[in-house]
Amino acid sequence: MTQVFLLRNQHGYFFNRQGEWVSGREAASLFRAHHKDEAINEVFEISARDFGQRIEIVELPVSEKGVPQVPAEWIVEPPVVVEEEAAVEGDASTSQASPQASESDANPPQDGGADVHMDFFRAESA
Repeated sequence: MTQVFLLRNQHGYFFNRQGEWVSGREAASLFRAHHKDEAINEVFEISARDFGQRIEIVELPVSEKGVPQVPAEWIVEPPVVVEEEAAVEGDASTSQASPQASESDANPPQDGGADVHMDFFRAESA
């Protein structure tokens, strides 16, 4: 069996050929490099686009068909997001905004609010 190099980020996700981070369950779609310098170049390109990624290069064996054999304990399941909770949180954040604040934001004072700052300085000097 030969070895290939895969890219894995700090969350345990693997980089695929479409440029996305995936769990690794579908090993045939993963980005793979036959030479380590190709993998290093790809890490450099990804880091230039998204500097928050911490990427490691892992070397794994391939099957007879050339598919990387990702260990089962390395396969990460994506977090489950409940859509109802997200919708409730979105409604709560919009209902907390006061109508007065949105009106004042839409119609700022013509003088830029300079009178408010001048009152502040007058109060300090007195």
